[in-house]
Amino acid sequence: MPHTIKIPSKKQLRERFANELGIEHLSESEQDEIISKLSMIIMERITLEMMNLLPDDVFKQIDELVAKNKINDINNIIVEHVPNAHKIIEQITIRTIIEFKMRSKNTKEHE
Repeated sequence: MPHTIKIPSKKQLRERFANELGIEHLSESEQDEIISKLSMIIMERITLEMMNLLPDDVFKQIDELVAKNKINDINNIIVEHVPNAHKIIEQITIRTIIEFKMRSKNTKEHE
């Protein structure tokens, strides 16, 4: 049986990203705002990458499942067709965090 893709909670994201992003000194609401934006970017990138890796014949099925909000079924299809999905998700997450840090550093240097 394939593994499902686990989506972390906001609390788990804050715990993971606050230190990595260097935002632990900010208030919880400020951290949540940054993490929410970053999470949206990560999810968009993951979605695009998975869609590129999935065979064309599953798109109609996924579209129907999206309409029914059947996230677990969508996850099962992804894992079935992209066996290394967890690794890809982690790589995208790490790349996005690095990009965020680089942008933040560049912004601070130009202030």
